Amino acid sequence: MAWRYIYANDPVEAVYPMALHDAQGQLLDGSNTYRLHFAAGQLPPVDAFWSLTLYDGKTQLLVANPLSRYALGDRSPDLHYDTDGGLTLTLAKTAPTQTPQSNWLPTPEGPFNLLLRLYLPQQWALDGSYQLPTIEAVNGEG
Repeated sequence: MAWRYIYANDPVEAVYPMALHDAQGQLLDGSNTYRLHFAAGQLPPVDAFWSLTLYDGKTQLLVANPLSRYALGDRSPDLHYDTDGGLTLTLAKTAPTQTPQSNWLPTPEGPFNLLLRLYLPQQWALDGSYQLPTIEAVNGEG
């Protein structure tokens, strides 16, 4: 750890779940459009903040895109929450036309992965009782 990182948070400070696959077990790939839905009352349980960052699956670097948007989270301006209080994010290489663009995280042409950062996670994020939402491939655009 000391060789590669200057500092690493311990779990009471931050946890970092990563996603490489969708709900069907397929590798995440920009040739598909995905929907990530946090149900009402199921947003990442934190006492500080959370963010979802997308990385290119080949280079592990951030993905260049016209919005210069690399992450979405509770501090993102203009997120549109569902009428029931949930949150639906669209992951796609092209901007959605049927869902708010502010909830869009641009993907690369090929494989990618996601890293969810939970800062000052609440106990149910630490003890495993919080269930992360699945990443659903959707037909057409979001």
